Amino acid sequence: MKVLSKLLYVFSVASFLSIGTSCTNPDKLVESGNYDAAIDYCVRKLAGKKKKAEIVNALELAFDKANSRDMRQIKQIQARDRKEEFYKIIDLARLIDRRQSLINPLLPLYDENGYKSEFNFVRTDILIEDSKKKSAEYWYAEGKKRLAKARTTRDKIDGREAYHAFNKVGEFLKNYKDTNNYREESRNLGIVHYLLTINEQSNVVMPTQMRNDILNINLSDLNSLFRIYHKKPIDGLDYDGEIVLSIDNVIFSPESVNTREFEEEREIKDGMRYVLDEDGNVAKDSLGNDIKEDNYIIISALLMESKQFKSAVVEARADFYNSITRQKMRSVKVGSESNFVHFSTRLLAGDKRAVSKETRRRLGVGLIAFPSNEMLLMNSASDIRGNLLRAIRENKSLL
Repeated sequence: MKVLSKLLYVFSVASFLSIGTSCTNPDKLVESGNYDAAIDYCVRKLAGKKKKAEIVNALELAFDKANSRDMRQIKQIQARDRKEEFYKIIDLARLIDRRQSLINPLLPLYDENGYKSEFNFVRTDILIEDSKKKSAEYWYAEGKKRLAKARTTRDKIDGREAYHAFNKVGEFLKNYKDTNNYREESRNLGIVHYLLTINEQSNVVMPTQMRNDILNINLSDLNSLFRIYHKKPIDGLDYDGEIVLSIDNVIFSPESVNTREFEEEREIKDGMRYVLDEDGNVAKDSLGNDIKEDNYIIISALLMESKQFKSAVVEARADFYNSITRQKMRSVKVGSESNFVHFSTRLLAGDKRAVSKETRRRLGVGLIAFPSNEMLLMNSASDIRGNLLRAIRENKSLL
């Protein structure tokens, strides 16, 4: 159990810290009530051949005090007979069991003087089994009580509380009575169901393919233990919330072709030229030869660029409703804009070598056919689907 693992961790850390701060004196650990730290220390010391009397005595005393303390607490819990507290017995019994498992490999234990130590072990299995049974009985009864309330109120919170109670039963005993059936019924009573629909009465009639693409949204990632989203209504299922997608308007821009002329320049190497001295004569090197250097010139090209453009702006919204009150809780914009842009370029005059790499990729590419309105709408479907999914995720706690 989680509680036990935390307790064991605390004991281990406490043991380490205590040993480090008490000059590794087991008697002082026992005097301070840090019995488990003393036991851990003594067990390590007794792992070798030498069995010092003071270590054996300290182990015997620490074990007796630790078990006596824990058994005293167990008897107090048993006397109160509150089943909701019996999980504490399980934790205490497992601590006792851990303690006994450390010592058991050392038995029989004799000190260097021949004294045989005595350790009174406790049957922890009986304690644990009995406490598990009583804990399971308690949470089973609690679950049935909460389930009966949930059946009457149909309140989601009541259903979830019943589910958690039956879930606790499984922590103590698996497949206890009809816990699994009751737990599933409780979960069903605690689930909130949301239905995603498309407003068929909106101002715009969507192409069938676009509608199907939007409804191809993956809602399963949003589902959780008590929250389920649906894209298709189920007969007989009462929905707690509804998300309605409406397409309010679609605006198509006219098909346009805009052109512009522009010039590009580039410096290139163009053969060699003589180097002149300050008097304007050809310069000579030390051997009397004419000096030459690379000759660079600026070349240019005149180009015409055509830009084709067409867009579709889809104005859409997702309305979140409480299905019980029919109250609109929130409206979120989920629209999209789909743009078609195409560039083509041709050389009007000049030197083609002056054209940049980026412009050269567009050379020779002519105008192409504009996409239809339906194609632009189809491109918008993916964006609307993503925006819708984001809106649902960000508002999942709204309903």
